[in-house]
Amino acid sequence: MKRGLKFWSIVALALALPLSSFSQEGVGIPSKKWGLGFGNLTTFTGLRLNIIDDDIESIKGVNITAWVPKSFDNQSGDFYGLGIGLPMAMGPENRYGASFALFAVGATEDVMGFNIGGLAVGGNNVYGVNIGGLAVGSGEKLRGINVGGLAVGAGGNVSGVNVGGLAVGSGKNLSGITIGGFAAGAGRKMTGLNIGGLAVGAGEKLVGVNIGGLGVGAGEKVIGLNVSILAVGSGETLAGVTIAGLAAGAPTVKGLTIALAAGGEKVTGITLAPAYFRITNEGNSDIIPTMTGVSISAFNHIEGVQKGLTIGIFNYAHKVKGLQVGLLNYNKSNPKGLRWLPILNAGFGKKG
Repeated sequence: MKRGLKFWSIVALALALPLSSFSQEGVGIPSKKWGLGFGNLTTFTGLRLNIIDDDIESIKGVNITAWVPKSFDNQSGDFYGLGIGLPMAMGPENRYGASFALFAVGATEDVMGFNIGGLAVGGNNVYGVNIGGLAVGSGEKLRGINVGGLAVGAGGNVSGVNVGGLAVGSGKNLSGITIGGFAAGAGRKMTGLNIGGLAVGAGEKLVGVNIGGLGVGAGEKVIGLNVSILAVGSGETLAGVTIAGLAAGAPTVKGLTIALAAGGEKVTGITLAPAYFRITNEGNSDIIPTMTGVSISAFNHIEGVQKGLTIGIFNYAHKVKGLQVGLLNYNKSNPKGLRWLPILNAGFGKKG
């Protein structure tokens, strides 16, 4: 009988200890500062089990939690070590180490280390290796290797290796290796290897190897190796090697450009445009449209100065400082009898 009572006393004590986790202070064995802890022990080192981490100061070791505080204001302090969320690993202001959760891993400020969330991983600044079943995100900076089943993104800068099933995005700058199943983009600059299943784009500059299934573009400059099934373009400059299935263009184009149709205001380099190549200033009288280099197209349409060689079925230019080769060639600046010539045309006379 006494043995039976002793056994059930031990069982009751074992059950009572986890229940004490509901209290504000919690219980620690052998101390409230270290060892085995149950409840909201705000400063603790060791193995700690708690439902909700609320107003903590410093936790080190293995921390197992269940849910999130009622308010972000209650998420404070630092955690160092191995965090396990059943289902949520949330609570501290800063989280350092490795954390795993069925639903989400996060902190209000820094998340640093190796983190896996069944749904998401997030914080204000996220660094390290981070994997979210749906998403990985940060309010400011995101650095490291980040993989999100649907998306990876940050309000500030994103750098490293970033893979999003649907998209990867940054409110400011994005650098490194970026792969978005549908799209990859940045509000400002984007540099490195950038791949978007549908599109790659940046608000300002796009520099590096840029591959977009349907489009590649930037508000200011696109520089590097630029490839798209449909179109590549920029608001100011397109430079490097550009390959587009349909069209490529910018006010200023430099390098090797290959597209069904291509053009700009000032184009320098080699252009292969089987269907149409056009140089125009789009009504801007301050710019003299100029082609410098070589263009091969069925119709080379230069509403300005041609400096170099054009080869096509029909070549048209306002002024030629070079050579037109085609079935029919027109140079507006030539004397009247020499403006329209078959096979070859160049600049003749004073105007030419």
